[in-house]
Amino acid sequence: MKKLIAIFFTVFIAYSFGQAQEIEWYSWKDGYKIAKKENKKMLVFVQTDWCHWCKRIEDKTFNNDEIFPTINNDFIAIKFNVEQKGTLKYEGKEYNAMELISKLSNNEFRGIPATLFFDSNTNDNALEVGFLTPEEMTPLLKKYSKEI
Repeated sequence: MKKLIAIFFTVFIAYSFGQAQEIEWYSWKDGYKIAKKENKKMLVFVQTDWCHWCKRIEDKTFNNDEIFPTINNDFIAIKFNVEQKGTLKYEGKEYNAMELISKLSNNEFRGIPATLFFDSNTNDNALEVGFLTPEEMTPLLKKYSKEI
């Protein structure tokens, strides 16, 4: 009986850890380096700590079982707080957070939440502003993993 209980708990714990997957988020500094090194595109989630819709997209869209595996496989995911303090480096220059996101989006940045798809090798980008449902995000992930 003890063996049966031990096996049950082992399977339960392994299953729980296997199901507890999520997006592997990076800072700008680390994510940009990894994207360059691995020749991968970036998904830059532009947000702030106080933004209601930013929290909703994290909870409802980025935690969706069909979304996070695609992001983890096809992109380097960067959580980018547009109000963060300090300077960030890009192409040998330093920027504050707002300046950098404006530069990366070719001055198209219009508000939060925003999802910026960015190719670190070509600087091609696509910006999607606003809350996106999983149903809206799925075709964008497929499209921008190939197009930009």
